[in-house]
Amino acid sequence: MNNPMSAYIRSLSQMGFRSNFEELKPWADKLGQFLVNFGGLEFATHKYIAMLAADDADPDRVYDWHLAERIKYVIELLTQRRDVDDKGRQLAIRDWNEVLKMCEWRNHIAHNPVLPHWGWNKNPASDPPDGISIPDLRQLRHGGGVELTLPVLEELVTVSANLSRRLIETAIALLRND
Repeated sequence: MNNPMSAYIRSLSQMGFRSNFEELKPWADKLGQFLVNFGGLEFATHKYIAMLAADDADPDRVYDWHLAERIKYVIELLTQRRDVDDKGRQLAIRDWNEVLKMCEWRNHIAHNPVLPHWGWNKNPASDPPDGISIPDLRQLRHGGGVELTLPVLEELVTVSANLSRRLIETAIALLRND
């Protein structure tokens, strides 16, 4: 019987995992930086909502929303507000749309295991990994997941840091002009 679910369960049962795998330290550092940067973006959504929502809006209702839902709400608020600086508003909308795209990376990284991989000519017992794979456990039976090299992960860290910084700077500028 060729049941996709049984193949999925079989593949999960054959996977191993090691904690504090020293050879993964460069990736672990960058993964941590990326997640810390996303914490800044989470904070920025609350800052924008507090700044842009009408005085009679209930900010408590958005605290339970997922990040992507809050970002879409921030974009909606920015789109509706014509009383703030147009250039800053457009920059913020552009950056929030970029953050929405990066949420997929964040979700893969935050909710799935990190598995090292080596090239065919490498020895896992003595060589450092060539990269990491992050299988999406919900989609594993369909081959879902991402593969990251250290340069790609470094780029994600840089982009997420820049977005976080720019969005906070834009929020401060919008407040000054409000």
